[in-house]
Order: sequence, then C-alpha cells, then structure tokens
Amino acid sequence: MKWTPVLELGSEGGCIVLEGRQDARGPWFFKFRADERAIEEDCFSKAAEGPAEPRASEEVKGLDAALERLGDRYLGWADLYPVFVHRQFSAQICRTALPRSTYSTFRWQEIADSLYFMASPIASAQEFEKALYGLCDNGGLSDTDIKMLTAQYRARHSTITATALAKAAGFSHYGAANIHYGKLAHRLADRLGFKPPTGSNGRVLYWTTLSYCESESSGEFRFIMRPELAQALKMLGIIKPLQNKVLPTGEIVAASSVGMLMGNRGASAKLHTKDKLLKSQYNPRQVDWKFCTLKAKDGAGNDIQRELMSSKSYTELFFLDEATAFAAGHRPCTCQGRKFYEFIERWVLKNGKEHGVSGKYIRDIDSVITKERIDSDGNKVTYAAVVDGLPDGTMVEYDRKTYLVWGGLLLEWSLGGYVAAIPRPKGQQVRVLTPRSIVNCFGAEYRPEVHPTAGDLTVD
Repeated sequence: MKWTPVLELGSEGGCIVLEGRQDARGPWFFKFRADERAIEEDCFSKAAEGPAEPRASEEVKGLDAALERLGDRYLGWADLYPVFVHRQFSAQICRTALPRSTYSTFRWQEIADSLYFMASPIASAQEFEKALYGLCDNGGLSDTDIKMLTAQYRARHSTITATALAKAAGFSHYGAANIHYGKLAHRLADRLGFKPPTGSNGRVLYWTTLSYCESESSGEFRFIMRPELAQALKMLGIIKPLQNKVLPTGEIVAASSVGMLMGNRGASAKLHTKDKLLKSQYNPRQVDWKFCTLKAKDGAGNDIQRELMSSKSYTELFFLDEATAFAAGHRPCTCQGRKFYEFIERWVLKNGKEHGVSGKYIRDIDSVITKERIDSDGNKVTYAAVVDGLPDGTMVEYDRKTYLVWGGLLLEWSLGGYVAAIPRPKGQQVRVLTPRSIVNCFGAEYRPEVHPTAGDLTVD
C-alpha cells in the first residue's frame, strides 16, 4: 500500500508531515518526515537536540503510538498550524491536539466542529432529488443557483471557495456569493425538513445542507459538496455533461459516458471556454492528436485527480476504446508505453516506404495521419472499401450505422458500448472511418483494445 498524508503541520507542504499506510491485514502504520529548519526552536521537546536537516522517523503501528512519537520530539507540534488533516483520522488527532495547543486552538476546534457535518448524510440522493425538483417546479432554483451548483460540482473533488463561487455566479465579492449560497441552502433545507446546526455566533449554518467544509491556510472556507446532492443534481439533469466525448467520426459531443481512454488534440490545445463550453472541435495548428490512459499516475504511483476543462489545461477528451480513438484520428501517447512503440513499429512497417517516414520522429507520422482524418474544409475523410478485406479494429459506416469490424462480425457502436452484432456482409462495400494508414497498421497485426461489450455479442 502507498503512503498517504494524514497530517500536515506548519506550512504549505508541511514542516512536519505524518503519513500512513494500511497493512493488507488491516492495521495502520505511520511515520513522519520533517524539515526541521523551518520549525521554531521552542517547538522541540527538551530531550530533542534541536533543528536538524530534513529527517524521517521509523514507522510505528497505530495512530496513538505515532502521535506519542511525534510529541516526544516536537513538544509543541499542536501549536503549528494544521494545514491538512485526513478526515478518517480527524477526530483522534483533534482529541490529542486540543489539550496540547495554545496558539492554534481555534483552528483545531474548527476542524473538530466540521466533523459533526461530515458524520453522516442528512438525506439520500433520492430525497435530494425530490427536494430539488420541488424547488425547480416552484421557481425556487434560479440561473444563478444553477451556475453556483454547477461550478462546485465540476470543481476538483467538488470542492470550491466562496471566491470561486462568486466568480462563477458573476458576483463582485465572495460575501455576496456566501449570502446567495446560504439562501439556496435554506430553501433546500426547508424542502428536506433538515434542521441545520447553529454556529458559535448563534447563526444557523444553512450552508451545511449543501456542503461540508474545510478551510485553507489563507483562512478561506472551502465548500465540499455532499455526494448525495451531487448525485441528485446529475439524476435531475441539472448538471449537463461536458462536451468531451469523441465519436468514431471524430465529432466531440456531450454525453455522460466516459469510456476506457482519455486523450487530447494537442497537449496545448485548449478547445473550451472559461465556462467549460466547447468553442472548437480542433486547432488546425495542433496535429498531435493522442489517446492516453484514463487514470494518470504521479511519481509515487497514486492516481492524479484533475479538474476537467480547467482554465489552465488542454481540453480532455474521452473515448469508448482504442478502436474508437483510432477511427477519430488519434494515436497512442507516450504514456501508453509499449503500445506507443509498437504502434510506431507497425505503422512504419506498412506505411513508412510510401510516405518516406522512418519512425524516428512521431511528428512525421502525425503529419500523415492529419491529412487522412480531416480535409481542407474541416470534414471527416473517409473512403470506400469492401468489408471482407478490412482488418479487425476498423470502424465503418454501413446501412447508416457505425460498426466495428471484429472477427466475422460487425458490432454496432454506441457511446456506452457495443449493442448489437450482425455477420460481416460478404462482398459489401462500406465507408471506412479509420484513417487509411492506421487500417494498414491493423493489417500488420496491431490489434486495438476494444470495449468489453464487444465480447458479449453473438449473432442469433
């Protein structure tokens, strides 16, 4: 199991970071690492020798033992600012920290108070759906409400600050967003019959109807959308799917399905607006259309979480499978490892001589494929062929439907998978969607990965 941060103290990234991992048999083990040069000397216990170079402790079994070990060296650890506390261990850490803290007591109490809101769901997704439907039916859900909910839903981990909410709704100040967010939560709480808790200042915390909360080191609250609310918004269709699903024709459409692969039309190709709306199907200057693994990993092997269509990113696209991505004119990214190099090898074997491409530079292959997928007017390039001679993995149009050529069958394509099969019609001419050089590559025994539904279909 990978080590995961449990507690970060002192500064962004943590002067002291407590990490944990769960053994396959169940127990948790912990260790801490520290940059002691950034820690005040009075934080150290009298037995400690004072600040040293960055260091790491030996791992210990159990959180109580880990916190005791932490206190043995850093007597004043609870007075360092808690930048991050893992939710699973928040209660135990807060119980230990509060009696020891002098300067950070308010922050520890704030974390402890937030545990109340995270303890259990206040309503099921179906109850949220019914309450939201009631608001919609009575005009109680405005365009501004929907903009704020959509912005939060689509933010990374559905977590957003009041400043970001204000920006999404068109308010000039986060205070206006807080007020509007609270009024929406109040209306929804009434529909649910939920009685929110009261804060230390005596005010009813209506926002807890919609979210949990954390606070950043800057002190600004981050609202974390309740998962049951997120599910209800999707069920009702209030949250519209992003336009980032790619058809075998290459067209990018809006759909709720994800598929097996992610990709892009150039690592710097930003095809969307700040409102996450598609403004273009492609950038003519970007010819390196790729498909990638669906889940990227960081250096430690952990899944990288990303906000889709962010203001600082290229436009992420999704494909049902490799056969779909190839048909749309995409090729493997370097992140595909062996597949990337196998594709180059097979492509050059079948096309290199004709196009004068050695395979030394992938851009040479990209320059050929780009001419085979879109013409000068921006239309999809296709060609006619007899279906009998097409290799497995080729996408074709036949009888006004899109099919995957697979064995002795044609499998009918859909956004969610393959839905029907017909025998491969002998001697019939079809319209080929997959670029010609990629079809040639399939003929050199490069076999694209297809969606699992392809294996479920037979002809009666």
